[in-house]
Amino acid sequence: MALKQHALCEIFPALSEGEMAELAADIKAHGLKTPIVLYKGDVLDGWHRYLACQRAGVKPRTMDYNGADPRAFAKSANWFRRHLNASQRALVEVQLSEWAPRGRPSTDLRKDAPGASFSTVAQMAAESDTAERTIDQARVVQTGGTDELKEAVKEGKISVKRAAKIAKLPKAKQPKAIKAKPKKADQAPCAKCKELQGQHAELIEAYENLSDELKAEDGAQKDA
Repeated sequence: MALKQHALCEIFPALSEGEMAELAADIKAHGLKTPIVLYKGDVLDGWHRYLACQRAGVKPRTMDYNGADPRAFAKSANWFRRHLNASQRALVEVQLSEWAPRGRPSTDLRKDAPGASFSTVAQMAAESDTAERTIDQARVVQTGGTDELKEAVKEGKISVKRAAKIAKLPKAKQPKAIKAKPKKADQAPCAKCKELQGQHAELIEAYENLSDELKAEDGAQKDA
């Protein structure tokens, strides 16, 4: 029986064709080392291993997840396994926060209600090691963006900052905006430049976080 990918597993970026080919070749040569984890019959962790097994003609081994927090498990299994940039981390964190079992009520992201299924913006920023404004941009993409726009951010094709601007357009106009030639500063750089730009973006976010904390602390002291 064919397996389906669980919604929590689907949140994370897919492997490239080259990575899938390498994984399938390794499984064909050495077998499946890590079982595929199922939750209520769907693949919670190991979707790419499952697809690679199909390619390699290897029968996949599965095990059921019997824990109490499938969301935390999915994040733990994938977060450090992937090299996610700040935009990807922010969108993943927002989508993880919005997932809840059927029948569980939702709550406002900015309210810290006991038993709430969502996290606050500050909590998501801390969990994803990004700035709160980056989380806010990811929320705009999640709320107003098309599936194509979300996928572009998830795959690292565009930044969440640019995606948030596109998400404010009518959905019929978003595909064209996604494909529009980026400004020179946004064009894909060489590998080393891309690495340095990523580090630069991380430093900017850290600076913005510290600035926000400083302003908050200064305001608290003035009010005291």
